[in-house]
Amino acid sequence: MENKTDNISGLNTTEEKTDVYPEGAIFSIFPGKLPIIGASNYFNYLNASTNVLFPKAKALYDMNIAVLKLEAIHENILKDLTYESDYFCLALSSYLGKYAQCLKGSDYKAYRSDVKNKGKTAFVFISIDDIKGGERSFLMTDDPDESDVRFGLLIIPDIVLGSETLIKQILGDVGIARIKKFVEKGGLIYAEGKGAIVLEMIGLVESETFRTKDLLTTVYSSNLAKIKGCENQTLKNPKVDDILAQTICFTVPSAYIPLVGSYLVNKGKGNFTTYLNFDENFTYLRKKSADTGIEKALPEEDKTFLPLVMYKEVGKGKIFVLNAHPVLNSGYYHFFYNILLAAMSRNILVNSYVGFHDAEQLPIPGGK
Repeated sequence: MENKTDNISGLNTTEEKTDVYPEGAIFSIFPGKLPIIGASNYFNYLNASTNVLFPKAKALYDMNIAVLKLEAIHENILKDLTYESDYFCLALSSYLGKYAQCLKGSDYKAYRSDVKNKGKTAFVFISIDDIKGGERSFLMTDDPDESDVRFGLLIIPDIVLGSETLIKQILGDVGIARIKKFVEKGGLIYAEGKGAIVLEMIGLVESETFRTKDLLTTVYSSNLAKIKGCENQTLKNPKVDDILAQTICFTVPSAYIPLVGSYLVNKGKGNFTTYLNFDENFTYLRKKSADTGIEKALPEEDKTFLPLVMYKEVGKGKIFVLNAHPVLNSGYYHFFYNILLAAMSRNILVNSYVGFHDAEQLPIPGGK
């Protein structure tokens, strides 16, 4: 037995050893569940009674989540241009139990004014009116008295093929400026499937990053794509050695993910960092023409760059792009939930407060 310094509280403790965990490991200080989320069925995580050393450590903070929901006339028909938005409600409310209900923007003010919901966070479908906001936008507020209004994550679901120009017109200069300011000031934007092209259309991603004429799809209706390096990584009770060898895949309990038409990505464009790749040797991957609908085997030159999950920093915030559709199937929600964890994480600042003398002090949630 020897004295160690607890890396979270800074207090001296007596421990037998110090466990060192890799970057990316999810560590729970609450027995039996993850803090805030409690998604024990979707994540592998560790509990420990010894002194713990993290290469990097962050805390999870609760937040409001906004999901873009736009309806408009497209090809002479009224369509939900962000047609997969309802699936995110299902993933967060029905399965995860994170939010009691999924609100329309028009209902959010009444929800907040109800004393029973004081301090609660919400999942809100936001329209273009909610983004532009008149006197107040859902995505922006600098008023400390309205701190519970702030949203930490904006989701851009998959969009109707060919509707990106219309979506840019609907957002307009004001809507685009609000979205840009949201991420630059520390928000996180998550785009799934073809929704990634919206980021390019509004100028958050370099032009011609996504190949809008070429869709990545699969030969079977089951729409599965294999993830390189994550085969057979189902861990029910992972040991430290298992996680040390799998810093990326340990939260990915399946080697497959639903894929329903996502744009191929041009290598060297967009200034993204790739987090996970599709397996170029997976023979079911196909390329489909957005113009003709004709599918063919994925050419060898297209197999050299097949990112599944990409991210980049924009100001104080981040953009995540997932070139697939895990939200369509509850068996693959963990991919989306990992993005949620990224949005909720902030640097740990111990005993850090803002305030004056004996006036009310407010904890600082952290940096990026």
